[in-house]
Amino acid sequence: MTHTITKTKELIKLILSKRRDLSEEDILKMIEERISELGGLIDDEAAAMLIAKELGVQLPLTGTCLQLSSLKIKDITPGYRNITLKAYVLKVSNIFRLRKNDEVRRYVRVLLGDETGQVWLILWNDLAVKAYNEFIPGDLVLVEKAYCKKYRERVEIGLLRDGKITLIEKNTSIDKLMELKSKHNLNIILLQVADVVRGSKATCIYGYDGYRNMYRVVLYDVLEEVRPGKMIIVQDYREGGEGTFEIYTGGLTRLYVWGGSSFPEVPSQENYRREVLNVSSLNKLGENMPCWDVDLKGFYVGFIPFRRTGGSLWISDAESVLRIPLFDDNLLESITKLKVLDEIVLKGVSIRKSENRYFLKVLPCSTIIVTGKMYEKTSLSTCNHLLTERSCRAELNATVTSLSIGVKQFRDAVIVGLSIWIDDGTGQAHIVVNDEKIIGELLGISLKEFIEYKNDNILEEVIDFLKDDIIGNDVGIKGILLKSGILIPSQIRLISAS
Repeated sequence: MTHTITKTKELIKLILSKRRDLSEEDILKMIEERISELGGLIDDEAAAMLIAKELGVQLPLTGTCLQLSSLKIKDITPGYRNITLKAYVLKVSNIFRLRKNDEVRRYVRVLLGDETGQVWLILWNDLAVKAYNEFIPGDLVLVEKAYCKKYRERVEIGLLRDGKITLIEKNTSIDKLMELKSKHNLNIILLQVADVVRGSKATCIYGYDGYRNMYRVVLYDVLEEVRPGKMIIVQDYREGGEGTFEIYTGGLTRLYVWGGSSFPEVPSQENYRREVLNVSSLNKLGENMPCWDVDLKGFYVGFIPFRRTGGSLWISDAESVLRIPLFDDNLLESITKLKVLDEIVLKGVSIRKSENRYFLKVLPCSTIIVTGKMYEKTSLSTCNHLLTERSCRAELNATVTSLSIGVKQFRDAVIVGLSIWIDDGTGQAHIVVNDEKIIGELLGISLKEFIEYKNDNILEEVIDFLKDDIIGNDVGIKGILLKSGILIPSQIRLISAS
């Protein structure tokens, strides 16, 4: 007690030396008022330190020790030690790693808030992992035996060796979370998960906010427990998009699984999941095509590789055909396993609009699902010309009017794709073929030779020669001619030379 009285007198003396406009009685009155404001939770020494801070009097850091049982964030000053603080968790960062010499330390930054302000708490190693795994925005916590310092012009707190952080109350109230978001201007959004599409590169989470707006969140590291019906909090994101609101994520983005209450049910949930469209229904939308994400269903036709990465994926049904551009190789492993006319569902395709034109964008989370069905060929009639109003088994001669060749080496596989347009005088058809035997018989070159020419840097010259040699010639074709205008060949043979 004597130590406290002596320390308080020293603080008052220091304040008076800097503020000659005040008297000792003025300072004592301020101390009494501050103790009363804080409900008697601090002693004379702590109150004198707070008064010094408010009056702009710099305190010596050496030996400064604040003895108190509770403090508000706005009253925390660099140099305070043994701080006890009760506050709400506003956000928890990802786990960062700091290497010093041969030691790697883990840390997280926890933003705490109360009715007076915000402050960052830095936690290390086991406490960092505990906070990352256990705390979510809105949780009420108690911080004990903390110290305060200034780091890069920002006040932050840490824990002394015997300091700790304890959960007082787990937040399960949406109203409380929204109150904190509004008061502290938090960059968080609460979503109810409608669907999850997990691709080889990323995961797309589709979810609704409290106003039934649907958002798409693309993340590259997603918790397995995120599934339809769950509530999630997304922290530190930016928003964009049209129709489906896009949430763009970065290195600071965090996702929490919310264990609290859900949004009230709505009468209609017809748009709760993305729509599955077949090729024909997509093409029929025309000007009414909205900007949204869909799953596309059709029969696999073939793939034409681009020169560097990606390529054109062709799918069709009986009536329409669709070319889907791929700008990376994320789906190539799945594509190389497909059989021609396998029924597939391409999950996670975004429909975009540029001026008056619509185009498709395959998302990082897109994945190919093989349904197990194949195009039904048994009931098809035979046709010997391209002018047809129904799908048929074709056996005909036609002239090659256009030819393009794509070549790619993907891991241990060689992918060669031909895009051929033919005309028999009654109509035109498009052929997309990857079959090694058909390509070899038509071009007289093996897949292995394509790669050899590529490695010798003469592939483009070889392709130009092959195109000149084939275009304008007649070919005999057997295969399935779809009403969509796509011809799936089982044989292509050269029957004339121009």
